Amino acid sequence: MTEAKDLGGRTPLHLAASEVSGSAKIVELLEARAMTEAKDLGGFTPLNLACDLKYEEAVAVLRGAEGSPKVSEGLTEAVTCFVAPLDVLHFLPKHMPAVASDANEITFAGIIKPSAEQCWTSFPGKFKAGWDALVNVPAFGDSVACVFLCDSQSGLGEHKKDPKGDGKKCYCYRIYGERADAEYKKFGYIIYVQKKYSECSDLERSKLEQKANAMDAELVFEDDDSSTRDTKEKRAKEKFAQKKTAAFGCSWYDLWFQRVREAVQRGQRLKVVFFPGEVMKGKVDMDALATADLWDGVGLGTSQKCEVATLEAMRKETGDPKWDYDPVDVTDFLISQFKEGDLVEALDADSRRWRIGRILKVPQSGMTKDDRHTVRHTWNIICNWSGTEFQSEHLRPLVQHTNGFETILQGFQDKKMLRSLEEFFSVQVKQVQRSWSDGRHSIAVKLKISTLRQAHSLRDKVLSGDLDLKINDILSIQWQVGIDKSAFLTFYERSLLSLTVLTKHQNEVLQELRDAGTHEQGVIHLSAAAGAGKTFIAVKWVLDHLRMSSGKVLYIAPNKALVLHFIRWLLAFAHADRDSSSRYFSRLLVLYEPYDQVRVPVINGNQILFESATVELKPCQVKVLDEAHCIFCADTDSLIQDRLKSYSARSTVLLSDLSQGSTATFSVDRHYPNRRSVKLIEVVRSTQRIVAGALNFRLGESRNENVDSLGTHGPPIKTFLFEVQAEQDKMEEYAKHTIAAINYVFYHFPSINLNNRIALLVKDNDFLGSLSGKLRRHLQHKFAERYCLVSYETSLNLLPSHLSIGASAQGVRQEQQIILDTVKNAKGLENLIVISIGLDAPIQGGYEDGAYKIPTIPRHHKSTAGFNDRK
Repeated sequence: MTEAKDLGGRTPLHLAASEVSGSAKIVELLEARAMTEAKDLGGFTPLNLACDLKYEEAVAVLRGAEGSPKVSEGLTEAVTCFVAPLDVLHFLPKHMPAVASDANEITFAGIIKPSAEQCWTSFPGKFKAGWDALVNVPAFGDSVACVFLCDSQSGLGEHKKDPKGDGKKCYCYRIYGERADAEYKKFGYIIYVQKKYSECSDLERSKLEQKANAMDAELVFEDDDSSTRDTKEKRAKEKFAQKKTAAFGCSWYDLWFQRVREAVQRGQRLKVVFFPGEVMKGKVDMDALATADLWDGVGLGTSQKCEVATLEAMRKETGDPKWDYDPVDVTDFLISQFKEGDLVEALDADSRRWRIGRILKVPQSGMTKDDRHTVRHTWNIICNWSGTEFQSEHLRPLVQHTNGFETILQGFQDKKMLRSLEEFFSVQVKQVQRSWSDGRHSIAVKLKISTLRQAHSLRDKVLSGDLDLKINDILSIQWQVGIDKSAFLTFYERSLLSLTVLTKHQNEVLQELRDAGTHEQGVIHLSAAAGAGKTFIAVKWVLDHLRMSSGKVLYIAPNKALVLHFIRWLLAFAHADRDSSSRYFSRLLVLYEPYDQVRVPVINGNQILFESATVELKPCQVKVLDEAHCIFCADTDSLIQDRLKSYSARSTVLLSDLSQGSTATFSVDRHYPNRRSVKLIEVVRSTQRIVAGALNFRLGESRNENVDSLGTHGPPIKTFLFEVQAEQDKMEEYAKHTIAAINYVFYHFPSINLNNRIALLVKDNDFLGSLSGKLRRHLQHKFAERYCLVSYETSLNLLPSHLSIGASAQGVRQEQQIILDTVKNAKGLENLIVISIGLDAPIQGGYEDGAYKIPTIPRHHKSTAGFNDRK
């Protein structure tokens, strides 16, 4: 276990080096041959951390270890506040053609190379990796006769007369036939846009309108009402009934035939690519095209059936063997184009980002017909930059970048730009290179972020738009760029999750907890503002006892979700495997509202469940009362408070929030009159805006307590206010505006995975019950099966990913979870994005539309949106 790593890439030796009295543990780890040169995600060794924290004894031990590196120069105390992977910003060119991620975004007119020996004449465009490779095959010497037209300039919507017809009809009548009016949707007369009109940019609308005009088709948007939709579908059906031809035209077929005929004349061997495991299946005779089901999905795509029928008809008609073709399974084609060791661009499904890397392993061939609907071609890739391995189903060969992109890249690499970037960021720019972000060319700028304040400052500049303005002002070229906010948000969250090393102040407080057993009654009351890390410190303290003693630990919290949150952190910091996790669980007791039964956590599959404690509850080694201001308050029955006090322990720690703890002082005084008070005065995870807001809710002497936030002011709260015409419509309006708020997140972070990152908070269970059904219906209508609503408890009851087994561990795609719960169940928790719904309660004697008393909400790291109906 000496080489195990936590979320921040830190080994047990890193953790020991960052503890006040960790020298003994360091010696133990060194004797077990722990790697002294191991680096965490920030590039720091255990010796770096010990030097930074000025732990002289630990430094001496590590320096004396054989092979220990020298201390890096220039380390500052602030490094321990933030050592994390928030170091890469991706800038995307604006209004610049991107490398398409789908076949229907590419105009390709085919190309016949005189020197080529073979020609690819038909390919199933739905296989994205293959199509992306195919349109670049000419670079490797082959001809490609495949044609795809996507705009009016290239011939979309145009028709060509069939020389074998009556001189009036186009190719449509020969290859598609005259179909029933009810089949109008198959022929392109109506285009269903998977987006609301209001959500489309001007550029998107322009492209869609140009495409519809070229095809004389109707555009139907998601927010079209039923009447508008019916009218457009009726017009589309009438157009097809009148024309009886394909809206997308048949000029593609004429151009394709020219390309194939040229290849045949040059003696090039023809190639046809079939669906996996269905070589030579799904073919249709030329005479049967007009009546056959061309959309059955067997063997070949719709246009492919026309192409293959033509090849076989020409072979019969001419008797020329040059019209023969070689059938190819698409799997074999993909393997031949993307071989082991090739440098490619690959889509990482987990991060939804394009990366440049080398192929380590190719997929297997030999798929059967039964597999064709579920076949997955997966390559193993190693990222060229980060060195991490991942799997991808969508690859594309490296291609030349556009002149515009090269101009931007040169602008970023200019010395003046680098100096300006460093001045603006107030950090060192380590590297600038070309990269990929969500399928588009991007400029990757690698920074050296070493403090939390730097990370918060960067976040504020990104989200405010100041960064985009500054960069484009410095570039001063015709091309403009914008920061990829989705990628930034992913990096930012990962960075905060890697904050597993305590600050110097937190270490000092942790030492006081360790000394609690020597204090009278062994009781410490630890209070702090939200985000200071009191639960974080308690996790470290509890882990100490689980590792170094055989006694039991009792953890008490107001709700089950917070208990699960505490356990997940405990397992993450412990580097525990499933067996050691179970051993920890056997000595961990938990208690949560209604505080009627002491329970023991158990592992069941990939879930954390709770069973009634069957052993006699003897005095515990440690007792932790989290969110103590909620336990010892007027709302909690005094008999319950007395019972919780009665559980004896050698050391007891009460954790409470400064902004609310004073309301419980009287009750705490009664139960623990001789406690020792300790305060955390540095806020690590919350912004100054949150800290200042919480100050307004402090009472008594705590209002004068000095608290320092290591972060910045942070982004402002986004608000939504709406009118309600009738009381019975209120929840329906709340549901609609909740979807609007989620769409707001999508708009700013279009490729972000929302699983357990958004929390929708309401004031109580009555509000939750009235809203949940309507919200689920709107969510289903808007996003189909992509998202589901769950409680905090459900979202937290799974084991951390490194302990999961089976489907969950293998990354099987599931619905993304959006949390919907009450404020009460959110106590002590945190989320990347919080949407507060209806948490308005007019201050007595205050304004109806002005000031509101907002209950406590989880601290957030990106932004909070709140919306209410106007009273």
